[in-house]
Amino acid sequence: MTAPGAGANRATWLAAVGVFVAVLVAAGLGYLIGSSGGDTGPTTGETTTTTTAAPDDPATSTTTIAPDIAESTTSTTTTTTTTEAPPPLLTVVATHPDIVDITDTYERFVLPINEGRAADAFETLGPAITRNNTPAAWASGQETSFLHEVTIVAVSDINPDTRNVRITFRSTQDGEFGRLPGETCTLWDITHTLVRSDPESGPLWLINRSSQNEGSPQTC
Repeated sequence: MTAPGAGANRATWLAAVGVFVAVLVAAGLGYLIGSSGGDTGPTTGETTTTTTAAPDDPATSTTTIAPDIAESTTSTTTTTTTTEAPPPLLTVVATHPDIVDITDTYERFVLPINEGRAADAFETLGPAITRNNTPAAWASGQETSFLHEVTIVAVSDINPDTRNVRITFRSTQDGEFGRLPGETCTLWDITHTLVRSDPESGPLWLINRSSQNEGSPQTC
């Protein structure tokens, strides 16, 4: 026998269960739909986010310089070698119509002495010197001499065939050939008397006599 109201109560209970099940099914479908796409609700647990930047993204680009590559500077040093010209054999200060021929005489006189062949300078000497002399004897006193800074200072006429020539120079020589014993350097200021010759190949003017000017010679 069924208690009064039992059928009605059972029907009410069954209806309530049906509604509860419907709610659970609807909630499950909603969760599945949210997981497959679209917005999702709050979730619990750890979340890991990975961001990959494009290779040319300026925010993440890095320039790496190899430590063994550095800017190289090449320095070129130019060395200039300057070769000094040898001093002139003669300096000519004087002016005279015969200066070219007179200079030729002194070039023929100085160069052989400086080259150690003084006998060749004998051709520039006039008769007053050569008359009682020989090239070898005259050259023996000049064999260690060297004439420096030879300067033709002045030329003057004595007569048509005679000229006075003032020259200055410095000579160096071994002490045994010095003006004074042991003198190796001497300053000279000399007036030569030159005479005209009639040469076939030698100099036109010959050194015939020599006299010292005031204050000459001096030790240097």
